[in-house]
Amino acid sequence: MLLKNIVIEKEHRKLERKLTKEFFRKRDFSKFEKDTIKLLKVQHFSAKTAYHRDFYNELKANEDTLNEIIEKLNEQSRNAVKKFINRLKYVSTHLYIDLIVDLFKNEEKLMKHLEKVNSYRDLKLHENLYEESVFGYHHGLVYLPKDRLRTIANKDFLDCGAFVGDSALIFEKFYNPKKIYSFEPDEESYDYIFNTIKINKLKKVVPIKLGVGAKEGEVNFTHMSCASHVTQEKADTRIKLTTIDKFVFDNDLDVGVIKLDLEGYAYEALQGAVRTIEKFRPVLLICVYHNAKEFVDGTKFVQDLDLDYNIKIKHLGGLIPATETHLIAW
Repeated sequence: MLLKNIVIEKEHRKLERKLTKEFFRKRDFSKFEKDTIKLLKVQHFSAKTAYHRDFYNELKANEDTLNEIIEKLNEQSRNAVKKFINRLKYVSTHLYIDLIVDLFKNEEKLMKHLEKVNSYRDLKLHENLYEESVFGYHHGLVYLPKDRLRTIANKDFLDCGAFVGDSALIFEKFYNPKKIYSFEPDEESYDYIFNTIKINKLKKVVPIKLGVGAKEGEVNFTHMSCASHVTQEKADTRIKLTTIDKFVFDNDLDVGVIKLDLEGYAYEALQGAVRTIEKFRPVLLICVYHNAKEFVDGTKFVQDLDLDYNIKIKHLGGLIPATETHLIAW
């Protein structure tokens, strides 16, 4: 069986390379465009990891709570959740090569995606990692009413899971924050934030080499570039956690936005942010697509706050099949 799987995977890789070459022959693609397509392929491959494969089964195991959550959403968000669940089911039952065939088959959408990503290039990163959820949709801020957007100007933004500072770059360039506090415990990504600050001449970004969670302490941490995450398993790295509440009240902040992209740890971060949310009622931009706990418990947490939040759940991933689903609350 193992040998058979190796042979199948080898054949799939050959077909993937063939499809890629055929697509690249259709026009003279720049290196930037080729890098963008390679990133899309990596993101499609990530949909086939256990990280996402188990998601669907975990949601089914929490079906009663999930249905309660869906019932409280507006029709557009209900449809988005159902579509997300169907996508999870699809990637859990289809082969990686099916996803790649789908990617290249939809040529018109792929060309539009390349055109859109090309328009972001004035905003500089150390490499071509222009995710549509960040640069196209600003983690969902593009969907906020103008009067609500005006209320976050000159407020402090908490960028939790800052990666290389891509979100902070968008926040400073478009939303006039007072300061952006970029929490990133991964050492490599944390160092890249300073590069993003330098090459874009950012003035308001404050990198913080900490994770955020339900309580202060230390946890195991797995380094995986943009997918670095807290883990219950053994790991080579330990990171320090603070809570959003402690950081906000110790530093006397005036919070307008909390963004959480924590690779499955958003619910824990929300547990450590109750006082902040109750006092400031900030806009919440939460990635809820990493695991079922984050999706179910995180969404239920926001619904149960009783702060009259408008809640939208939206897929912001463009061509990516089963990730980049965000909860946007304002």
